[in-house]
Formats: sequence, structure tokens, C-alpha cells
Amino acid sequence: MTRTSNFSVDGLICGTCLVAVLEHLHELDGVVEVAIRLNVAGGSPAVVVSDERLSPSTLAGAVAAAGFAVTAHSFDDRPARDGAPAVRDPRSNGDQT
Repeated sequence: MTRTSNFSVDGLICGTCLVAVLEHLHELDGVVEVAIRLNVAGGSPAVVVSDERLSPSTLAGAVAAAGFAVTAHSFDDRPARDGAPAVRDPRSNGDQT
């Protein structure tokens, strides 16, 4: 069963910042997909889909390793719905979802 975690990342101001966080999150065991919507005015919403439950501290640690901070401390970790559309990785086609 896949799990979906939703949170916000603070401090992202450009595409290079975004890619750094994406790469660190993709390095976590079990991560299937990652999407972050760049919001230079505040917290950038992030979605991580994984094969196993990832703790908030694990996700926050990966974000911190990229040099940024998680601002939303209420992680939403729930099983992904069957048939739900997959999140898109901005690195794959230039779109930021």
C-alpha cells in the first residue's frame, strides 16, 4: 500500500532550491513520487508518495539536508487512494505541481 504525506517547505525561492529538496526527498527509502509547488511568498506545498510510512522527522531531515525547513508540522500521512492521479515531478517536464 502506498502512503501520501503532505507538508510545506519554507525558503524555496527558485527552481534550483526546488530541485535540491526534490533530490533529497527522492533519496529516502520507499519514496515513489515527490511533487512540490514553488511558492516564493511562503510555504511551498509538498506531496511525497511512498511504499511505506515515512515519519515527519525523516521527511524534515531530508528537507533540512537540502538547506530548508518544514513549516507545516501537521503532516498528513494517509494511504493513497486507488485510482488517484499520480503526482508529477517538476524535474520530469518543467511543470511545477
